[in-house]
Amino acid sequence: MRRCRYRGQGKAHIQHDLTAIAVNIKRLSGRPPTVEPPIPRRPTAFRDHLDHLDHLDHLDHLDHLDHLDHLDQHETLPLKS
Repeated sequence: MRRCRYRGQGKAHIQHDLTAIAVNIKRLSGRPPTVEPPIPRRPTAFRDHLDHLDHLDHLDHLDHLDHLDHLDQHETLPLKS
């Protein structure tokens, strides 16, 4: 840039920076979008913890259902009138 709109080194520097930002945005907007999906990330420790808790809840639910199955196998007592 040979000529700046503003006088002074500080204002000229700001103009150069803003012009560079505008040129980069224009150049990046002309690029085609990526076709490849992003590489999947490894699960975080927190995600592993939540999955572990879900697994435990599922097991507890199955144990509860097994308990109900055992109740169905026992004979029921007649209700007193």
